[in-house]
Amino acid sequence: MMIDKIKSIAQGLETRKTSLSKQALPAVNDNVQISEAAKLKFSESKLQAMITSTTNLVLSMPEDGERVQKVLDIKNKIQSGTYDFQSASVLDSTAENFLSISLAKTE
Repeated sequence: MMIDKIKSIAQGLETRKTSLSKQALPAVNDNVQISEAAKLKFSESKLQAMITSTTNLVLSMPEDGERVQKVLDIKNKIQSGTYDFQSASVLDSTAENFLSISLAKTE
């Protein structure tokens, strides 16, 4: 019978577990390099997120006409792409304002 023939053939077959030796595998050293453009884009997006959160925080505070107008002007410049994220005065001012607002919030 055909089933008996298949059964007798299958008895001779065995499964074996094989183990890979760590010595047999070649050592792989991965190296990732991030371009300066990608780093700049990341820092810009981080700064933009910080500005957005600060904007939301400032706008949630009681209205101060001059402050609200400055925030709206900066927001419009960011959306139009004319805001200079890299100028030292912008970075210093943003960092100082962010820290003062954050510290005031924790007190």
